[in-house]
Amino acid sequence: MGLTIAQMQLSPNAKAAAEYVYAAHPDAVFTSGRRDARGQARAMAANVMRYGSAWLQDTYRDPAMVALLMTYTEEHVEDTSDVTRLANGFYETLIVHYAGHLTRFPHLRGDAFDLAWPRLRNGLIDRPRGEAICRTIESVPVPLGLKMILKKEGQLDVIHAEFAHAVEAVSV
Repeated sequence: MGLTIAQMQLSPNAKAAAEYVYAAHPDAVFTSGRRDARGQARAMAANVMRYGSAWLQDTYRDPAMVALLMTYTEEHVEDTSDVTRLANGFYETLIVHYAGHLTRFPHLRGDAFDLAWPRLRNGLIDRPRGEAICRTIESVPVPLGLKMILKKEGQLDVIHAEFAHAVEAVSV
């Protein structure tokens, strides 16, 4: 069972895109939306534990951040067997070195969402249905500003969609 669009707490463009995808694919399973810094660190730690620290290099474009987190895992081997400890270490590393710059993560801005690849009854990925979802994402109206779609993050099979940031209206 996935997240509802409301549960994802997306920015306006990403929310509109999610609604567009859901209208075309009501069986789509949304797995992630807006995260706070701790949530981002938790997601990173869980994937590092599952796929190894090389997952960071395969997933993130910021080589300095990747180097910091990989160094953390090398210097704190004892944390790599416990996702909570590793997530706390990643969080502290990000806060110390990226304070004020964490909005570089689209999930922290609410500008990205992830979907699970649809599955066949035997548990294998249903590539044709997943590709149809990807084509729908690629066809979102231009003003929503699709910036990127990934069909994999490192070794993780996930559909990741990122959209241009839209400043939310503030009523006074």
